[in-house]
Amino acid sequence: MADRIRAVFAAATGVPTSTFSFDRPEVACAECDGMGSVEVWLRFLPSEWVGCGTCGGRRFADEVPAVRARPADGVE
Repeated sequence: MADRIRAVFAAATGVPTSTFSFDRPEVACAECDGMGSVEVWLRFLPSEWVGCGTCGGRRFADEVPAVRARPADGVE
């Protein structure tokens, strides 16, 4: 299903389909590596996962949400 959605966005915007896959290192958020959250290591306590401050949990680098196809963007 995701491949079909990526194909529609790629056709509408003229960018490669890999632009809409957070598994690709070139489009994933550099801070969280496309996870949407980062692990905070706490001394003497279990580690905690918090939302990524860079991408806001969207998992993509800044240039991907800027690609728009009709009213939705590539992350929605």
